[in-house]
Amino acid sequence: MLDREVDVLWTAAAARHVGAESVPLKMTAGRVGLVYRHHKLAHAAAVDVENFTARPMLYNPDVLDEWMSLFYLGDIRSRREAQLVLVGP
Repeated sequence: MLDREVDVLWTAAAARHVGAESVPLKMTAGRVGLVYRHHKLAHAAAVDVENFTARPMLYNPDVLDEWMSLFYLGDIRSRREAQLVLVGP
């Protein structure tokens, strides 16, 4: 964008560069929950969000929080409320 090669960037996190402007859009994004094939939720036809988010989820502190929160469902609960399992270097 800053090199004027593209006009618009569709992203999940706000831009942190002073030369870019982020504008929130009124929309929702679908999510897919991944579990191990032998996990008790693996063959469920549906799982409500409260049940899914009560489970431990991966967390990498080296990833910016505005990106990492997408993977531990930060828009549903705070990081303090999540059961995060540390991964990464």
